[in-house]
Order: sequence, then structure tokens, then C-alpha cells
Amino acid sequence: MITTHALLAKINRVKNRIEWLDVVRGIALCGIAFANIGTLWKIAAPRSFSYDLMQLLVQQRFFPVFSFLFGLGFGLMWAKGYGRIPLLRRFLFIGALGALHQLIHPGEALLFYAAAALFILLPSTYMPRAWTLVFGIVATVLEAPFGGPLLIPGLFLLGSSISQFGIPYLLTEKHRGPAYALTIFIPIAVIASWLQWQNKINAGFSSESAIAGLAIAATWLCVAILAMHTPARSFLQAVFAPMGRLALSNYIGATLIMLASRKMFDIPETSETWDIAFFFVAGMLVVQILCSWIWDRAFGQGPLERLWRMVTWWSFTPKRSNNYVRTTPSETVNNVRQPVLES
Repeated sequence: MITTHALLAKINRVKNRIEWLDVVRGIALCGIAFANIGTLWKIAAPRSFSYDLMQLLVQQRFFPVFSFLFGLGFGLMWAKGYGRIPLLRRFLFIGALGALHQLIHPGEALLFYAAAALFILLPSTYMPRAWTLVFGIVATVLEAPFGGPLLIPGLFLLGSSISQFGIPYLLTEKHRGPAYALTIFIPIAVIASWLQWQNKINAGFSSESAIAGLAIAATWLCVAILAMHTPARSFLQAVFAPMGRLALSNYIGATLIMLASRKMFDIPETSETWDIAFFFVAGMLVVQILCSWIWDRAFGQGPLERLWRMVTWWSFTPKRSNNYVRTTPSETVNNVRQPVLES
């Protein structure tokens, strides 16, 4: 495992953002939009091949990725020396936004994220990172057959501990880890997905679909990281990184767009409804990707991201994110000397 001194040297060499994080976050956001359309449109249409396909490839597949990334982001901030009070304000903001979002999208994830962050992630900062990793692995394995919000605590801890060990920085240059991990995740994903397909009537509510969801989520994550080490890197950065950097604004925006479209259009409840939903989301995402690219180049931060940062630092002139990692004198975090990084 990377040592603290090696991590400091690595951070000094990594001058740009950890681009794969933005890319994976953008991809996960697209997947979540497909997963949410059925709920927001209140589709009660007969099951179709499109519905079964979305259950197999989308439902419970991207939520675990987003949960893991949330924990990963927390771990990066904690390693950068963010204090507990700014992080507390950060999570309270998400809780307030999630409570408002629940009014138009019952069951959405932000409120669950805020609760888990306040009662699990923040207390975990008093534990050594190795313990956080162990608890994260154990909790994720135990929660895997149930899926849904029950996965949040384990994935939060897992992501946080991985960040504190410096793994995200290593993955910007090395890709053997994800390649080896695929040899484990792909067989599990194939077997669990086959079992889910045999029991399509209970898809989304069975243990096999929950396990398949987690395994496919891990597979998506590893494949995306590996793709960032190929010539596809430039394309992925151009298309998905801006979406990822404006993830919160895009997530809330997608809810508003889908709800408004449901009111505006007379959508039939037929076997073709799921096909219509699929193509609508695809079109919406194309527009969001384009708008995110323009906004990112013009302003750098989404409107909700800027507000979130202001609340975090309790200032109307918050620390502005840029493309560089700058080191300053170290401080002790979790009994380990850590660099204080400003982003």
C-alpha cells in the first residue's frame, strides 16, 4: 500500500484534476436518469423488452457507483485537511436540498446521503483509515443481497478509506488494479444477471438483482477507469467530465425536466411507453451534456455547486476550484501526517 511520503510525492506530481472521477460521475449521472424516469413519469404501462432491459442494465447499477463516489469525494476532502465543521455544513446543505427534493421526487437519494454522511462518515474520521476500510468492506458484503439505500453506509466507508490510502491518485497513472478486479466482478455480474433474467417478474426486488446491480456497478466503474488509459480518454473527458463537475445541478435539473415533460405531453400507457421514456432520457442527456460543456467552460462551477461551496466555507467568496493541486504545510489527520491541499 502507498506510504504517506510516497503519497505526498505522488500528489506533487499530479497537477491536474483526477479526471476519471469527473468522467465516472458523469457516466453514473446518465445511468441514474434512465433509472429515475419510470418513477418520475409514474409509468404503469405493461412490461416490455425495454423495461426488462432497463432493469438489467440500469436499475441499481449506477446508484452504487454514485454512493461509492460520494464516499470517495469525502475521503479526498478529509485527506486535504477539510475540517469537520465545513464538512458538517456541507452535509447539512445536502440534507436540506434532499428534503426539498423529496417533495417532488419521493425516495430520492440526497436525503439518505446526508443522513449517512452525518451519522457514519463524519464519525468515521475518528477511526484509523484501516478500520474504515474493514468496516466498509464488511458492511458492503453484508448489504449486497438487499441493495438500495442499505448499500450507502458500506459504500461510503469504502470510498472514504480508499481515498485516504491515496488510491484515486494511483489510478490516474496505473490501471492494473481495475483490470484484475474485473476478473472477479465480471463472472459475478454475469451469473447474477442471468439469475435475474430468469426471474424478471421480481427484478429490482430480489437478492439476485441486488447482487447483480452491485457487481455490474463495480464492472462499469472498472471499465470506465480502464477506458481513461486508452485513446478514448479525450472523448470521455469532453463528453462526461463536464456532466460530472456539474453533477448536483444536473441531477436536480433532470428531475425538473422529467416532471415538466410528464405534465406537458400526453404519454400513453402502452407497451411502447418504456421505449418513449428511453428515447426521451437519451435526448435530455444530450442536451444536458452540451449545456454542461458550455457552462463548464464559461463559469467553471454549476449554480448548485457554487452555492454548496459557499455554504461549506460559509462565505460569499468561497475557495474557488481550479485545475491544480497545490500543497502547503502538512497537518495531522487520523494520526497520520497529511498534506493540506487547496483546490
